[in-house]
Amino acid sequence: MTRVLFMGRHAAAASALQWALEEGFDIVGVLVGHDDTEDPLHVAADKAGCRIMTMNEVSEGIRSGSLSFDLGLSFVFPHIIGEPLLSHPPLGTINLHPAPLPDFRGCGGYNIAILEGLDEWAVTAHYIDAGIDTGPVIEVVRFPIDPERETVRSLVEASHARMLDLCRSVMQRVGASGRLEADRVEGGRYISRQEMERLKQVAEGDDVDRKIRAFWYPPHPGAWAEVDGKRHELTSEFVRSLHSRDHEQR
Repeated sequence: MTRVLFMGRHAAAASALQWALEEGFDIVGVLVGHDDTEDPLHVAADKAGCRIMTMNEVSEGIRSGSLSFDLGLSFVFPHIIGEPLLSHPPLGTINLHPAPLPDFRGCGGYNIAILEGLDEWAVTAHYIDAGIDTGPVIEVVRFPIDPERETVRSLVEASHARMLDLCRSVMQRVGASGRLEADRVEGGRYISRQEMERLKQVAEGDDVDRKIRAFWYPPHPGAWAEVDGKRHELTSEFVRSLHSRDHEQR
């Protein structure tokens, strides 16, 4: 039985955890991004009786020998994974990254996809190394998107659904065969959180509608413009209609 340390956040990560438990993986611990007790992953882990841990507890457990696992699995986990976790599991630590690698490393790939009018997106499974999204790539799953209607929220949902499928596939293969073949990749664009925040401001010459869609993800702050020295968050008829539709479905 493969022993797994599971790391992540959001509903898709919770679904991945539930599937892994049903498939017989031994989940030795769960780390939830931002330690949010209301995150769906935290709720699912607690309901399943999994041990919910902090990074400090994991590190201390590895060093003391009280914690051991074969595979690390990261599903939208927001923190950098370092030693001793990085080199502990013999099967490595696999990350489900919500963008194509090596094209878009870091955060904000969704936003760039919409800002640049891309008609295709992808999610990636790769091994984690000491860099940020620079580890060997196991698989990239590509899918079409609508550059004129996509919002960051809709792209997150589409990506997470495909990441869940990819997570299941990769974990099944690891369970059957052990460490998987992966290719070293180089290059690509690194997008920091600071760059993403700067891009939210609407500047002269920007496609305002596209920028609104690129950052519309309630309740998080979206695109904004400065008017008379004051910051104003922007919306559009299109995203308002989506918000109304979501509200009616609840």
